[in-house]
Amino acid sequence: MSTQSLFEELGGKETIALVVDRFYEKMLTDEELKHFFDFTDMKKQRAHLTAFVSFAIGSQEAYKGKSMKEAHAHLHIQTKHFEKTAGHLVATLQELNVPQEKIDTIISKIAPLHDDIVTVKE
Repeated sequence: MSTQSLFEELGGKETIALVVDRFYEKMLTDEELKHFFDFTDMKKQRAHLTAFVSFAIGSQEAYKGKSMKEAHAHLHIQTKHFEKTAGHLVATLQELNVPQEKIDTIISKIAPLHDDIVTVKE
C-alpha cells in the first residue's frame, strides 16, 4: 500500500498544472460554459485551480483562495453547468491516462462542492 498522497502519485504540482491547462482548453471552447470566464484573468484562475485541486488531493501546501461558495456566488451556475464541467475534468484526466480509480477519487472530492458552486437552484 502506497503512503504517497494522490497529489504525489499523480506527479505533483507540475502534473496538476497540466491537467488544469488542458481542462481550461475544454472549458473555454465550450459554448455553454465559456461565458463564465469572459472577465476572468485566466493566468490567475489557472493558478487558483491548480492550488485548489492540489490541496484537495493531498498537497501539503494550504489553499489560500476564496471558498467555493464565495468564488461562485455571482455566476448563476446551474446543475447542468456543474455536471458538464465535471465531465470536462473526467475527459481531461482520461486523456492523460489517469487510472479510473484515481479519477473516481478526484471526483469524490469535487462532487460534495455541488451545493457551494451551483447558485441557481432548479
